[in-house]
Amino acid sequence: MSQEGAGLLGAVCNGRLAGGGQKLAPDALLNDGLLDVFLVSHFPSTALKQVIDELIDTSINGEYVTRMQVTSIVLESTHPLPVNLDGEPTLSHKHTMSIIPNAVSLVLPTGSPVLS
Repeated sequence: MSQEGAGLLGAVCNGRLAGGGQKLAPDALLNDGLLDVFLVSHFPSTALKQVIDELIDTSINGEYVTRMQVTSIVLESTHPLPVNLDGEPTLSHKHTMSIIPNAVSLVLPTGSPVLS
């Protein structure tokens, strides 16, 4: 899948929570071998309510909010693109992210909701 266009913000997640407990990717699972991605396109101020509705309803891809599950993603920009990698800021024209399933062994309780 390829998508072009000006983006406002986005997130690439391997887990559900970010930033101290924010449910950024509510369908993401630590061990499903997928990255959960959402991208928000530039939008006019008159579409703010629609964008908020699209962000809240995680079951849809809307006009301004796109969601997908991928094993890898490449983000490219004509200008250096600032990206925060779990608290580490980076700046580049191209960012490549991919998942390595089961690369880290975790000790979690049986039936943990962060696993499939």
